[in-house]
Amino acid sequence: MIPPCDTCDYGHPPQLIPENIEAIELWLAVQTQWRAGGMGVIGLDYAEVRQWAWDMGIVMTAAMWSKIKVLERHELEAAHAENDRPGGKKASAGSQG
Repeated sequence: MIPPCDTCDYGHPPQLIPENIEAIELWLAVQTQWRAGGMGVIGLDYAEVRQWAWDMGIVMTAAMWSKIKVLERHELEAAHAENDRPGGKKASAGSQG
């Protein structure tokens, strides 16, 4: 279950539709599985994502991969935008800020 969000504009996270609950649970579980190189964050380690899914009893269908990749792309874009700003810090994907 997702805990209440004290920092959200509305005081709570948006209501998830049932089809997305497993995806967000997996997403939250794999936040330590980001890979980085000399130029910053590269993306998630998909082998580890698959292992976490297996351990959690989540079937990695094409639809589940699509959901994880959309979330990953959002985080990468935010991290890269932060890095591109003058004086921007080296943001790590998955970090809040």
